[in-house]
Amino acid sequence: MSRVERLLEAATPEVLLETAGRLHPLVLHLPIGLLLLLAVLEVPRMLRRGSGGDRPPLVWAAIWLAAAGAAAAAFSGWHLAESPDYVVSGTLQWHRWLGVGVAATAGIAAVAWTVRWTRGYRGFLLLAAATVIPAGHFGGVMTHGEGFVTAPLRAAMAATAAEVEEGEPVAEPDAEPAAEGEPAPVAPSAASQASFALNVLPILDARCAACHGYRRRKGGLGLISTAAIAAGGVSGPVVPTMPPATPEAVAEAELLRRILLPMDDDLHMPPAERPQPTDAEVAVLRAWIAAGAPLEAAFDLDVAVASAEPEPEPEPEPTVEPVAEPVAGPEPAVLGPEPAVAAAIAAIEARFATARPIVPGRPGLLVDLSVAPAALTPAEIAGLLEPLARSVVELGLARTEVDDSLATILVRMPFLQSLDLRATAASDTLIASLLNHPRLERLVMAETPAGDAVLAAIADGGMPALGTLNLWNSGATPEAVAAVRATRPEVRVIDDSLADIEPIETEPPIALSSDRPLPGAADEAGEPTAATATAAVLRPVNDQCPVGGVPADPRFAIVHEDRVIAFCCADCATRFWADPSAFPVAVRAEADADV
Repeated sequence: MSRVERLLEAATPEVLLETAGRLHPLVLHLPIGLLLLLAVLEVPRMLRRGSGGDRPPLVWAAIWLAAAGAAAAAFSGWHLAESPDYVVSGTLQWHRWLGVGVAATAGIAAVAWTVRWTRGYRGFLLLAAATVIPAGHFGGVMTHGEGFVTAPLRAAMAATAAEVEEGEPVAEPDAEPAAEGEPAPVAPSAASQASFALNVLPILDARCAACHGYRRRKGGLGLISTAAIAAGGVSGPVVPTMPPATPEAVAEAELLRRILLPMDDDLHMPPAERPQPTDAEVAVLRAWIAAGAPLEAAFDLDVAVASAEPEPEPEPEPTVEPVAEPVAGPEPAVLGPEPAVAAAIAAIEARFATARPIVPGRPGLLVDLSVAPAALTPAEIAGLLEPLARSVVELGLARTEVDDSLATILVRMPFLQSLDLRATAASDTLIASLLNHPRLERLVMAETPAGDAVLAAIADGGMPALGTLNLWNSGATPEAVAAVRATRPEVRVIDDSLADIEPIETEPPIALSSDRPLPGAADEAGEPTAATATAAVLRPVNDQCPVGGVPADPRFAIVHEDRVIAFCCADCATRFWADPSAFPVAVRAEADADV
Protein backbone atom coordinates (compact mmCIF):
# COMPACT_ATOMS: atom_id res chain seq x y z
CA MET A 1 0.00 0.00 0.00
CA SER A 2 1.43 3.35 -1.05
CA ARG A 3 1.74 6.37 1.24
CA VAL A 4 -1.12 8.11 -0.58
CA GLU A 5 -3.38 5.09 -0.14
CA ARG A 6 -2.56 4.89 3.57
CA LEU A 7 -3.29 8.59 3.89
CA LEU A 8 -6.66 8.26 2.16
CA GLU A 9 -7.58 5.30 4.36
CA ALA A 10 -6.60 7.11 7.55
CA ALA A 11 -8.39 10.35 6.63
CA THR A 12 -11.73 9.52 8.23
CA PRO A 13 -14.14 12.38 9.03
CA GLU A 14 -13.27 12.16 12.74
CA VAL A 15 -9.54 12.40 12.04
CA LEU A 16 -10.01 15.30 9.61
CA LEU A 17 -12.12 17.24 12.13
CA GLU A 18 -9.53 16.70 14.85
CA THR A 19 -6.80 17.85 12.46
CA ALA A 20 -8.84 20.93 11.56
CA GLY A 21 -9.22 21.71 15.25
CA ARG A 22 -5.45 21.73 15.70
CA LEU A 23 -5.24 24.53 13.11
CA HIS A 24 -6.97 26.85 15.59
CA PRO A 25 -3.78 28.56 16.88
CA LEU A 26 -2.71 29.10 13.26
CA VAL A 27 -5.85 30.73 11.87
CA LEU A 28 -7.08 32.81 14.81
CA HIS A 29 -4.46 35.58 14.67
CA LEU A 30 -5.29 36.82 11.15
CA PRO A 31 -8.95 37.80 11.84
CA ILE A 32 -7.96 39.35 15.18
CA GLY A 33 -5.41 41.62 13.54
CA LEU A 34 -7.69 42.56 10.63
CA LEU A 35 -10.69 43.35 12.83
CA LEU A 36 -8.67 45.53 15.20
CA LEU A 37 -6.97 47.29 12.25
CA LEU A 38 -10.28 47.97 10.49
CA ALA A 39 -11.78 49.28 13.73
CA VAL A 40 -8.86 51.65 14.27
CA LEU A 41 -9.11 52.90 10.67
CA GLU A 42 -12.88 53.32 10.87
CA VAL A 43 -12.91 55.56 13.96
CA PRO A 44 -11.38 58.62 12.21
CA ARG A 45 -13.69 58.01 9.21
CA MET A 46 -16.64 58.19 11.58
CA LEU A 47 -15.39 61.51 12.94
CA ARG A 48 -15.12 63.05 9.47
CA ARG A 49 -18.30 64.24 7.84
CA GLY A 50 -19.08 63.04 4.37
CA SER A 51 -16.85 59.98 4.60
CA GLY A 52 -19.70 57.52 4.21
CA GLY A 53 -19.35 57.40 0.42
CA ASP A 54 -15.63 56.72 0.55
CA ARG A 55 -15.33 52.96 -0.11
CA PRO A 56 -11.70 51.80 -0.51
CA PRO A 57 -11.55 48.41 -2.25
CA LEU A 58 -9.04 47.13 0.29
CA VAL A 59 -11.64 47.49 3.06
CA TRP A 60 -13.97 45.15 1.19
CA ALA A 61 -11.22 42.55 0.83
CA ALA A 62 -10.06 42.97 4.44
CA ILE A 63 -13.48 42.66 6.08
CA TRP A 64 -14.41 39.55 4.07
CA LEU A 65 -11.02 38.00 4.82
CA ALA A 66 -11.51 38.82 8.51
CA ALA A 67 -15.02 37.29 8.48
CA ALA A 68 -13.78 34.13 6.76
CA GLY A 69 -10.83 33.86 9.17
CA ALA A 70 -13.07 34.37 12.20
CA ALA A 71 -15.42 31.65 10.96
CA ALA A 72 -12.48 29.29 10.40
CA ALA A 73 -11.10 30.08 13.86
CA ALA A 74 -14.49 29.43 15.49
CA PHE A 75 -14.94 26.19 13.55
CA SER A 76 -11.46 24.87 14.32
CA GLY A 77 -11.62 25.99 17.96
CA TRP A 78 -14.96 24.28 18.47
CA HIS A 79 -13.55 20.94 17.29
CA LEU A 80 -10.28 21.46 19.18
CA ALA A 81 -12.32 21.75 22.40
CA GLU A 82 -13.90 18.36 21.63
CA SER A 83 -10.50 16.61 21.72
CA PRO A 84 -9.32 14.71 24.83
CA ASP A 85 -6.71 17.43 25.45
CA TYR A 86 -9.36 19.77 26.87
CA VAL A 87 -11.90 19.46 29.66
CA VAL A 88 -15.19 21.29 29.31
CA SER A 89 -15.33 24.11 31.87
CA GLY A 90 -16.88 27.52 32.32
CA THR A 91 -13.77 29.21 30.93
CA LEU A 92 -13.82 27.05 27.80
CA GLN A 93 -17.53 27.68 27.25
CA TRP A 94 -17.08 31.44 27.53
CA HIS A 95 -14.14 31.34 25.07
CA ARG A 96 -16.08 29.12 22.67
CA TRP A 97 -19.24 31.23 22.50
CA LEU A 98 -17.39 34.55 22.42
CA GLY A 99 -15.43 33.18 19.44
CA VAL A 100 -18.71 32.31 17.73
CA GLY A 101 -19.89 35.85 18.50
CA VAL A 102 -16.79 37.33 16.84
CA ALA A 103 -17.39 35.23 13.72
CA ALA A 104 -21.09 36.15 13.57
CA THR A 105 -20.61 39.91 14.02
CA ALA A 106 -17.69 39.96 11.57
CA GLY A 107 -19.82 38.19 8.98
CA ILE A 108 -22.70 40.67 9.45
CA ALA A 109 -20.22 43.56 9.13
CA ALA A 110 -18.94 42.11 5.84
CA VAL A 111 -22.47 41.79 4.45
CA ALA A 112 -23.30 45.32 5.62
CA TRP A 113 -20.26 46.73 3.80
CA THR A 114 -21.22 44.84 0.63
CA VAL A 115 -24.82 46.16 0.63
CA ARG A 116 -23.60 49.71 1.49
CA TRP A 117 -25.18 49.77 4.95
CA THR A 118 -22.52 52.01 6.42
CA ARG A 119 -24.02 52.41 9.89
CA GLY A 120 -24.52 48.66 10.28
CA TYR A 121 -21.00 47.97 9.05
CA ARG A 122 -19.48 50.31 11.60
CA GLY A 123 -21.59 49.06 14.47
CA PHE A 124 -20.97 45.35 13.90
CA LEU A 125 -17.29 45.94 13.11
CA LEU A 126 -16.74 47.72 16.43
CA LEU A 127 -18.77 45.04 18.22
CA ALA A 128 -16.66 42.28 16.66
CA ALA A 129 -13.43 44.08 17.60
CA ALA A 130 -14.67 44.57 21.17
CA THR A 131 -15.70 40.91 21.49
CA VAL A 132 -12.19 39.84 20.47
CA ILE A 133 -10.83 41.17 23.78
CA PRO A 134 -12.78 38.96 26.25
CA ALA A 135 -12.54 36.00 23.87
CA GLY A 136 -8.76 36.36 23.84
CA HIS A 137 -8.72 36.77 27.61
CA PHE A 138 -10.49 33.46 28.25
CA GLY A 139 -8.28 31.78 25.65
CA GLY A 140 -5.22 33.02 27.51
CA VAL A 141 -6.61 31.77 30.81
CA MET A 142 -7.07 28.31 29.27
CA THR A 143 -3.50 28.28 27.95
CA HIS A 144 -1.53 30.02 30.71
CA GLY A 145 -3.82 29.98 33.75
CA GLU A 146 -5.65 32.64 35.74
CA GLY A 147 -3.67 35.81 36.49
CA PHE A 148 -0.89 35.06 33.97
CA VAL A 149 -0.66 38.65 32.70
CA THR A 150 -0.73 40.35 36.10
CA ALA A 151 1.42 37.77 37.95
CA PRO A 152 4.69 39.79 37.69
CA LEU A 153 2.93 42.97 38.83
CA ARG A 154 1.24 41.25 41.78
CA ALA A 155 4.51 39.54 42.75
CA ALA A 156 6.36 42.87 42.65
CA MET A 157 3.64 44.52 44.77
CA ALA A 158 3.86 41.69 47.30
CA ALA A 159 7.66 41.97 47.43
CA THR A 160 7.44 45.74 47.92
CA ALA A 161 4.95 45.31 50.72
CA ALA A 162 7.20 42.71 52.37
CA GLU A 163 10.20 45.05 52.15
CA VAL A 164 8.27 47.83 53.80
CA GLU A 165 7.05 45.48 56.53
CA GLU A 166 10.35 43.71 57.25
CA GLY A 167 12.75 46.58 56.46
CA GLU A 168 14.94 44.41 54.19
CA PRO A 169 14.72 43.21 50.58
CA VAL A 170 13.16 39.86 49.70
CA ALA A 171 15.40 37.33 47.96
CA GLU A 172 14.61 36.57 44.36
CA PRO A 173 13.08 33.10 43.91
CA ASP A 174 14.72 30.52 41.66
CA ALA A 175 11.64 30.00 39.55
CA GLU A 176 8.75 32.05 38.32
CA PRO A 177 7.24 33.90 41.33
CA ALA A 178 3.86 32.77 42.48
CA ALA A 179 1.02 35.23 42.75
CA GLU A 180 0.56 37.01 46.07
CA GLY A 181 -1.13 34.90 48.67
CA GLU A 182 -0.64 31.63 46.75
CA PRO A 183 1.77 28.93 48.01
CA ALA A 184 4.86 28.63 45.82
CA PRO A 185 6.18 25.19 44.83
CA VAL A 186 8.98 24.78 47.37
CA ALA A 187 10.91 21.77 48.62
CA PRO A 188 11.36 21.29 52.36
CA SER A 189 14.59 20.05 53.89
CA ALA A 190 15.84 16.69 52.70
CA ALA A 191 15.44 15.08 56.12
CA SER A 192 11.76 15.91 56.55
CA GLN A 193 8.51 14.15 55.82
CA ALA A 194 6.56 15.21 52.77
CA SER A 195 3.18 14.50 51.23
CA PHE A 196 1.60 14.69 47.82
CA ALA A 197 -0.80 17.52 48.74
CA LEU A 198 1.80 19.73 50.44
CA ASN A 199 4.96 19.14 48.40
CA VAL A 200 4.20 17.46 45.08
CA LEU A 201 0.88 18.97 44.03
CA PRO A 202 2.16 22.61 44.14
CA ILE A 203 5.05 21.62 41.84
CA LEU A 204 2.75 19.88 39.36
CA ASP A 205 0.32 22.79 39.50
CA ALA A 206 3.04 25.37 38.78
CA ARG A 207 4.99 23.43 36.13
CA CYS A 208 2.52 21.05 34.49
CA ALA A 209 -1.05 22.32 34.94
CA ALA A 210 -0.96 24.52 31.84
CA CYS A 211 -1.09 21.40 29.62
CA HIS A 212 -2.24 18.74 32.11
CA GLY A 213 -4.51 20.66 34.42
CA TYR A 214 -8.20 21.18 34.88
CA ARG A 215 -9.00 22.94 31.59
CA ARG A 216 -6.58 21.05 29.35
CA ARG A 217 -5.37 17.44 29.50
CA LYS A 218 -2.88 16.91 26.72
CA GLY A 219 -2.55 13.26 25.84
CA GLY A 220 -5.47 12.52 28.14
CA LEU A 221 -3.19 13.06 31.17
CA GLY A 222 -4.23 15.14 34.17
CA LEU A 223 -1.77 15.99 36.95
CA ILE A 224 -3.99 18.08 39.21
CA SER A 225 -5.75 15.38 41.26
CA THR A 226 -5.01 11.99 42.75
CA ALA A 227 -7.66 10.31 40.59
CA ALA A 228 -6.25 11.78 37.36
CA ILE A 229 -2.67 10.77 38.22
CA ALA A 230 -3.75 7.24 39.12
CA ALA A 231 -5.63 6.97 35.80
CA GLY A 232 -2.61 8.06 33.73
CA GLY A 233 -2.83 9.16 30.10
CA VAL A 234 -3.44 7.54 26.73
CA SER A 235 0.00 5.90 26.98
CA GLY A 236 -0.59 4.47 30.44
CA PRO A 237 0.62 5.43 33.93
CA VAL A 238 3.32 8.07 34.30
CA VAL A 239 4.55 7.00 37.75
CA PRO A 240 5.01 3.58 39.39
CA THR A 241 2.22 2.64 41.74
CA MET A 242 3.82 -0.20 43.76
CA PRO A 243 6.12 0.99 46.57
CA PRO A 244 8.98 0.90 47.03
CA ALA A 245 10.08 1.62 43.48
CA THR A 246 13.31 0.14 42.19
CA PRO A 247 16.01 2.42 40.71
CA GLU A 248 15.06 1.13 37.27
CA ALA A 249 11.39 1.97 37.85
CA VAL A 250 12.31 5.46 39.01
CA ALA A 251 14.48 6.07 35.94
CA GLU A 252 11.74 4.74 33.64
CA ALA A 253 8.91 6.71 35.25
CA GLU A 254 7.50 8.72 32.36
CA LEU A 255 6.95 11.85 34.46
CA LEU A 256 10.58 12.06 35.62
CA ARG A 257 12.02 10.81 32.33
CA ARG A 258 10.36 13.61 30.38
CA ILE A 259 11.63 16.24 32.82
CA LEU A 260 15.24 14.96 32.63
CA LEU A 261 15.39 14.78 28.83
CA PRO A 262 17.65 17.37 27.12
CA MET A 263 15.99 20.71 26.53
CA ASP A 264 16.28 20.34 22.75
CA ASP A 265 14.45 17.01 22.79
CA ASP A 266 10.93 17.24 21.37
CA LEU A 267 9.65 15.02 24.21
CA HIS A 268 11.14 17.16 26.99
CA MET A 269 8.54 18.46 29.45
CA PRO A 270 7.68 21.14 30.35
CA PRO A 271 8.25 22.73 26.92
CA ALA A 272 11.46 24.72 26.66
CA GLU A 273 9.61 28.03 26.48
CA ARG A 274 7.93 27.44 29.87
CA PRO A 275 9.49 27.73 33.36
CA GLN A 276 11.42 24.57 34.24
CA PRO A 277 11.44 22.74 37.59
CA THR A 278 14.32 23.65 39.88
CA ASP A 279 16.78 21.08 41.19
CA ALA A 280 14.99 21.11 44.54
CA GLU A 281 11.65 20.39 42.88
CA VAL A 282 13.14 17.55 40.81
CA ALA A 283 14.55 16.08 44.02
CA VAL A 284 11.06 16.13 45.58
CA LEU A 285 9.55 14.41 42.53
CA ARG A 286 12.34 11.81 42.52
CA ALA A 287 11.81 11.01 46.22
CA TRP A 288 8.04 10.82 45.70
CA ILE A 289 8.41 8.40 42.78
CA ALA A 290 11.01 6.35 44.69
CA ALA A 291 8.46 5.92 47.48
CA GLY A 292 5.96 4.51 44.99
CA ALA A 293 4.20 7.82 44.23
CA PRO A 294 1.92 7.73 47.29
CA LEU A 295 -1.14 9.91 46.88
CA GLU A 296 -2.34 9.76 50.49
CA ALA A 297 0.51 8.60 52.76
CA ALA A 298 3.59 10.64 53.67
CA PHE A 299 7.04 9.86 52.27
CA ASP A 300 10.66 10.67 53.17
CA LEU A 301 12.59 13.20 51.15
CA ASP A 302 15.97 11.73 52.13
CA VAL A 303 15.42 8.55 50.07
CA ALA A 304 18.54 8.07 47.94
CA VAL A 305 17.85 6.51 44.55
CA ALA A 306 20.77 5.53 42.32
CA SER A 307 20.46 6.07 38.62
CA ALA A 308 19.77 2.91 36.61
CA GLU A 309 22.29 4.06 33.95
CA PRO A 310 25.73 4.87 35.45
CA GLU A 311 27.27 8.09 34.24
CA PRO A 312 30.98 8.30 33.44
CA GLU A 313 31.46 11.34 35.62
CA PRO A 314 28.64 11.50 38.14
CA GLU A 315 27.93 14.96 39.38
CA PRO A 316 27.31 15.49 43.08
CA GLU A 317 23.70 15.42 44.15
CA PRO A 318 22.27 18.94 44.35
CA THR A 319 22.07 20.13 47.90
CA VAL A 320 18.52 20.84 48.94
CA GLU A 321 18.75 23.76 51.31
CA PRO A 322 16.09 24.16 53.97
CA VAL A 323 13.51 26.63 52.76
CA ALA A 324 12.04 29.09 55.20
CA GLU A 325 8.33 29.26 55.72
CA PRO A 326 6.63 31.20 52.90
CA VAL A 327 6.34 34.88 53.66
CA ALA A 328 2.71 35.67 54.20
CA GLY A 329 1.32 38.19 51.77
CA PRO A 330 -0.02 41.58 52.81
CA GLU A 331 -3.18 41.68 54.83
CA PRO A 332 -6.42 42.11 52.88
CA ALA A 333 -6.53 45.73 54.05
CA VAL A 334 -3.45 46.37 51.88
CA LEU A 335 -4.06 44.01 48.96
CA GLY A 336 -7.50 42.55 49.54
CA PRO A 337 -9.86 40.42 47.51
CA GLU A 338 -10.17 41.35 43.87
CA PRO A 339 -13.46 42.62 42.41
CA ALA A 340 -15.56 39.70 41.26
CA VAL A 341 -16.27 38.94 37.60
CA ALA A 342 -19.94 39.68 36.99
CA ALA A 343 -20.27 36.81 34.52
CA ALA A 344 -18.88 34.35 37.08
CA ILE A 345 -21.41 35.51 39.69
CA ALA A 346 -24.19 35.22 37.12
CA ALA A 347 -23.11 31.63 36.35
CA ILE A 348 -23.47 30.69 40.04
CA GLU A 349 -26.81 32.45 40.36
CA ALA A 350 -28.01 30.61 37.25
CA ARG A 351 -27.57 27.41 39.28
CA PHE A 352 -29.73 28.99 42.02
CA ALA A 353 -26.72 29.13 44.35
CA THR A 354 -25.41 32.11 46.33
CA ALA A 355 -22.63 34.51 45.35
CA ARG A 356 -22.83 37.96 46.96
CA PRO A 357 -20.54 40.52 48.55
CA ILE A 358 -20.05 40.11 52.28
CA VAL A 359 -20.08 43.90 52.60
CA PRO A 360 -22.25 45.56 49.93
CA GLY A 361 -20.21 47.68 47.57
CA ARG A 362 -16.86 46.15 48.56
CA PRO A 363 -14.82 43.19 47.20
CA GLY A 364 -14.94 39.91 49.06
CA LEU A 365 -17.57 37.29 48.28
CA LEU A 366 -19.65 34.78 50.17
CA VAL A 367 -20.15 31.83 47.82
CA ASP A 368 -22.46 29.00 48.89
CA LEU A 369 -22.95 26.14 46.41
CA SER A 370 -24.66 23.91 48.98
CA VAL A 371 -28.02 25.56 48.29
CA ALA A 372 -28.02 24.65 44.58
CA PRO A 373 -31.10 22.45 43.96
CA ALA A 374 -29.33 20.31 41.34
CA ALA A 375 -26.23 18.31 42.21
CA LEU A 376 -22.99 19.77 40.82
CA THR A 377 -20.17 17.56 39.60
CA PRO A 378 -16.58 18.22 40.80
CA ALA A 379 -15.75 19.65 37.38
CA GLU A 380 -18.75 22.00 37.52
CA ILE A 381 -17.80 23.14 41.03
CA ALA A 382 -14.25 23.88 39.90
CA GLY A 383 -15.51 25.71 36.81
CA LEU A 384 -17.80 27.94 38.89
CA LEU A 385 -15.16 28.75 41.53
CA GLU A 386 -12.09 29.21 39.35
CA PRO A 387 -12.92 32.71 37.99
CA LEU A 388 -13.65 33.88 41.56
CA ALA A 389 -10.65 32.32 43.30
CA ARG A 390 -9.13 35.65 44.32
CA SER A 391 -12.48 37.10 45.39
CA VAL A 392 -13.87 34.39 47.70
CA VAL A 393 -13.69 35.02 51.46
CA GLU A 394 -16.37 32.59 52.70
CA LEU A 395 -17.07 29.35 50.83
CA GLY A 396 -19.88 26.87 51.53
CA LEU A 397 -19.64 23.42 49.91
CA ALA A 398 -21.71 21.38 52.37
CA ARG A 399 -23.27 18.22 50.89
CA THR A 400 -21.67 18.80 47.48
CA GLU A 401 -19.69 16.30 45.39
CA VAL A 402 -16.13 17.50 46.02
CA ASP A 403 -12.99 15.45 45.43
CA ASP A 404 -9.24 15.95 45.64
CA SER A 405 -9.15 17.95 42.39
CA LEU A 406 -10.66 20.86 44.34
CA ALA A 407 -7.26 21.34 46.02
CA THR A 408 -5.92 23.17 42.96
CA ILE A 409 -8.72 25.71 43.32
CA LEU A 410 -8.48 26.13 47.10
CA VAL A 411 -4.75 26.89 47.01
CA ARG A 412 -5.56 29.76 44.64
CA MET A 413 -7.89 31.40 47.18
CA PRO A 414 -5.47 33.57 49.18
CA PHE A 415 -8.23 35.49 50.98
CA LEU A 416 -10.35 32.50 52.03
CA GLN A 417 -11.34 32.84 55.70
CA SER A 418 -14.21 30.34 56.12
CA LEU A 419 -14.65 26.94 54.46
CA ASP A 420 -17.62 24.60 55.04
CA LEU A 421 -17.07 21.02 53.80
CA ARG A 422 -19.81 19.47 55.96
CA ALA A 423 -21.10 16.06 54.78
CA THR A 424 -18.74 15.81 51.79
CA ALA A 425 -16.11 13.30 50.72
CA ALA A 426 -13.30 15.72 51.59
CA SER A 427 -10.18 13.69 52.41
CA ASP A 428 -6.98 14.44 54.29
CA THR A 429 -5.30 15.16 50.94
CA LEU A 430 -7.80 17.86 50.04
CA ILE A 431 -7.75 19.59 53.42
CA ALA A 432 -3.94 19.30 53.68
CA SER A 433 -3.65 21.62 50.69
CA LEU A 434 -4.69 24.45 53.05
CA LEU A 435 -2.20 23.81 55.85
CA ASN A 436 -0.03 26.74 54.74
CA HIS A 437 -2.98 29.08 54.20
CA PRO A 438 -2.28 32.34 56.05
CA ARG A 439 -5.89 33.51 56.54
CA LEU A 440 -8.19 30.49 56.97
CA GLU A 441 -10.00 31.09 60.28
CA ARG A 442 -12.96 28.66 60.21
CA LEU A 443 -12.99 25.10 58.88
CA VAL A 444 -15.99 22.75 59.03
CA MET A 445 -15.01 19.08 58.59
CA ALA A 446 -18.18 17.64 60.16
CA GLU A 447 -19.31 14.31 58.66
CA THR A 448 -16.23 14.04 56.40
CA PRO A 449 -13.77 11.11 56.20
CA ALA A 450 -10.84 13.46 56.91
CA GLY A 451 -9.17 12.60 60.17
CA ASP A 452 -5.96 12.06 62.06
CA ALA A 453 -3.40 12.77 59.35
CA VAL A 454 -4.49 16.34 58.72
CA LEU A 455 -5.19 16.94 62.43
CA ALA A 456 -1.59 16.01 63.24
CA ALA A 457 -0.40 18.68 60.82
CA ILE A 458 -2.81 21.24 62.34
CA ALA A 459 -1.53 20.35 65.81
CA ASP A 460 2.01 21.05 64.56
CA GLY A 461 1.05 24.56 63.50
CA GLY A 462 -0.75 24.10 60.19
CA MET A 463 -3.40 26.69 59.31
CA PRO A 464 -1.85 29.32 61.60
CA ALA A 465 -4.90 31.62 61.54
CA LEU A 466 -7.38 28.87 62.44
CA GLY A 467 -9.83 29.83 65.20
CA THR A 468 -12.74 27.35 64.83
CA LEU A 469 -12.51 23.70 63.78
CA ASN A 470 -15.71 21.63 63.49
CA LEU A 471 -15.01 17.88 63.60
CA TRP A 472 -18.49 16.63 64.52
CA ASN A 473 -18.94 13.00 63.41
CA SER A 474 -15.79 13.12 61.25
CA GLY A 475 -13.06 10.55 60.75
CA ALA A 476 -10.92 12.03 63.53
CA THR A 477 -10.13 9.94 66.59
CA PRO A 478 -10.40 11.33 70.15
CA GLU A 479 -6.61 11.12 70.50
CA ALA A 480 -6.01 13.32 67.45
CA VAL A 481 -8.61 15.83 68.65
CA ALA A 482 -6.99 15.92 72.10
CA ALA A 483 -3.62 16.64 70.49
CA VAL A 484 -5.04 19.65 68.67
CA ARG A 485 -6.64 20.95 71.87
CA ALA A 486 -3.37 20.50 73.77
CA THR A 487 -1.07 22.20 71.27
CA ARG A 488 -3.51 24.76 69.82
CA PRO A 489 -5.53 26.08 72.77
CA GLU A 490 -6.55 29.14 70.72
CA VAL A 491 -8.55 26.88 68.35
CA ARG A 492 -12.16 26.16 69.35
CA VAL A 493 -12.64 22.49 68.48
CA ILE A 494 -16.18 21.14 68.09
CA ASP A 495 -16.47 17.34 68.12
CA ASP A 496 -18.65 14.47 69.37
CA SER A 497 -17.41 14.83 72.95
CA LEU A 498 -19.57 17.92 73.36
CA ALA A 499 -22.68 15.69 73.24
CA ASP A 500 -22.00 14.53 76.82
CA ILE A 501 -21.71 18.02 78.29
CA GLU A 502 -24.46 18.87 80.77
CA PRO A 503 -26.40 22.06 79.98
CA ILE A 504 -25.46 25.06 82.09
CA GLU A 505 -29.07 26.17 82.46
CA THR A 506 -32.45 24.92 81.28
CA GLU A 507 -35.62 26.91 80.81
CA PRO A 508 -38.12 26.34 83.65
CA PRO A 509 -41.63 25.00 82.91
CA ILE A 510 -44.15 27.54 81.65
CA ALA A 511 -46.06 29.19 84.50
CA LEU A 512 -49.29 31.05 83.70
CA SER A 513 -49.87 34.41 85.35
CA SER A 514 -53.63 33.86 85.80
CA ASP A 515 -55.92 31.05 86.86
CA ARG A 516 -58.52 31.96 84.25
CA PRO A 517 -59.61 29.01 82.06
CA LEU A 518 -57.96 28.60 78.69
CA PRO A 519 -59.84 29.27 75.44
CA GLY A 520 -62.08 26.31 74.64
CA ALA A 521 -62.57 25.35 78.29
CA ALA A 522 -65.84 25.40 80.21
CA ASP A 523 -66.58 26.92 83.60
CA GLU A 524 -67.62 24.98 86.70
CA ALA A 525 -71.25 24.90 85.50
CA GLY A 526 -70.19 23.43 82.11
CA GLU A 527 -71.06 26.59 80.18
CA PRO A 528 -68.67 28.04 77.59
CA THR A 529 -66.52 30.85 78.94
CA ALA A 530 -66.11 34.26 77.33
CA ALA A 531 -62.72 33.14 76.01
CA THR A 532 -64.36 30.14 74.35
CA ALA A 533 -66.93 32.40 72.66
CA THR A 534 -64.12 34.66 71.41
CA ALA A 535 -62.28 31.68 69.98
CA ALA A 536 -65.41 30.63 68.10
CA VAL A 537 -65.78 34.09 66.64
CA LEU A 538 -62.12 34.00 65.45
CA ARG A 539 -62.57 30.69 63.65
CA PRO A 540 -62.36 31.12 59.85
CA VAL A 541 -65.65 30.93 58.00
CA ASN A 542 -64.12 29.01 55.08
CA ASP A 543 -62.23 25.76 54.52
CA GLN A 544 -61.02 26.47 50.97
CA CYS A 545 -58.69 29.33 49.99
CA PRO A 546 -60.79 31.75 47.88
CA VAL A 547 -57.75 32.60 45.74
CA GLY A 548 -55.90 29.32 45.31
CA GLY A 549 -58.83 26.92 45.63
CA VAL A 550 -56.87 24.61 47.92
CA PRO A 551 -57.40 23.84 51.65
CA ALA A 552 -56.94 26.97 53.73
CA ASP A 553 -54.40 27.35 56.56
CA PRO A 554 -55.71 29.19 59.68
CA ARG A 555 -52.27 30.73 60.12
CA PHE A 556 -52.93 32.94 57.09
CA ALA A 557 -56.19 34.65 58.07
CA ILE A 558 -57.51 38.20 57.88
CA VAL A 559 -60.68 39.91 59.15
CA HIS A 560 -62.85 41.26 56.34
CA GLU A 561 -66.40 42.58 56.82
CA ASP A 562 -66.59 41.14 60.35
CA ARG A 563 -65.59 37.70 59.11
CA VAL A 564 -62.35 35.75 59.57
CA ILE A 565 -61.22 34.47 56.17
CA ALA A 566 -58.32 31.99 55.87
CA PHE A 567 -55.98 31.49 52.91
CA CYS A 568 -53.41 28.93 51.89
CA CYS A 569 -50.49 31.39 52.00
CA ALA A 570 -49.63 35.03 52.58
CA ASP A 571 -49.50 35.78 48.84
CA CYS A 572 -53.16 34.75 48.42
CA ALA A 573 -54.17 36.93 51.36
CA THR A 574 -52.39 39.89 49.75
CA ARG A 575 -54.12 39.33 46.41
CA PHE A 576 -57.51 39.04 48.11
CA TRP A 577 -56.97 42.22 50.10
CA ALA A 578 -56.15 44.13 46.91
CA ASP A 579 -59.51 43.22 45.31
CA PRO A 580 -61.92 41.26 47.59
CA SER A 581 -64.74 41.35 45.05
CA ALA A 582 -62.72 39.23 42.61
CA PHE A 583 -62.51 36.27 45.00
CA PRO A 584 -65.88 35.06 46.41
CA VAL A 585 -65.58 33.20 49.73
CA ALA A 586 -67.20 29.75 50.04
CA VAL A 587 -68.52 29.85 53.62
CA ARG A 588 -68.84 26.65 55.62
CA ALA A 589 -72.43 25.52 56.37
CA GLU A 590 -71.84 25.53 60.12
CA ALA A 591 -70.40 29.03 59.80
CA ASP A 592 -73.68 30.19 58.20
CA ALA A 593 -75.54 28.58 61.08
CA ASP A 594 -73.35 30.39 63.57
CA VAL A 595 -74.08 33.67 61.88
